Amino acid sequence: MHILSYWLLWIGRLALAVVVSFLLFTGVSLLHAAVGLGSKSDKQQALRISATDIVRKPPEEKKLVQQRIRQVQTPTNQGRSLENQMTMRFAPDLDVDNSGEGAGVALQKQELSAEVFEQGQVDQDASPDYTPPIPYPNRAAEQGIKGTVEVEFVVTHEGKITDVQVTKSSSSLFTEAVKRGVAQWRFKPAKNKGIPVNQRFRQVIHFNLDQ
Repeated sequence: MHILSYWLLWIGRLALAVVVSFLLFTGVSLLHAAVGLGSKSDKQQALRISATDIVRKPPEEKKLVQQRIRQVQTPTNQGRSLENQMTMRFAPDLDVDNSGEGAGVALQKQELSAEVFEQGQVDQDASPDYTPPIPYPNRAAEQGIKGTVEVEFVVTHEGKITDVQVTKSSSSLFTEAVKRGVAQWRFKPAKNKGIPVNQRFRQVIHFNLDQ
């Protein structure tokens, strides 16, 4: 009798444990399902919101892109308009400068004035206007020295003397005297096609005490 009571008590405890385990498992499953449904609904709602945002955003982005394109294109158009205005302003001046006989004549005068012609290469050679005699050097006169100096110089289109060079001299006493004296001379400039030009001259100067 005592053994039978023991087994009945043990079986009752086991059945109670099984029932409690089943109830716990069922409760946890139901709770997990309830939580899962909530999270799924939240996820679905979040996906719907993000999808709505994705659908709505492209038009705004397009507007921003269009505005940026307009902002980039505006300076270019302004630059072209300014360039066209500058071209229209300067074009008439260039036409005036490049056309007409006056510009050609001025250019021809500049070219002729810069060139140095030799004797016989022009229509009219330079002619002396003021050529006083060169003073006899005192030391040469005291020593009774005679001599000859060959000098070369350029008569400018203004009639002045430049680039005086003694190419041959019998004494250094005459060389410096000739350079100083020739630099004081003045000529009527040579002309070529009616335009005053530069001309190179060569002259021989004699120093003689008998004169």
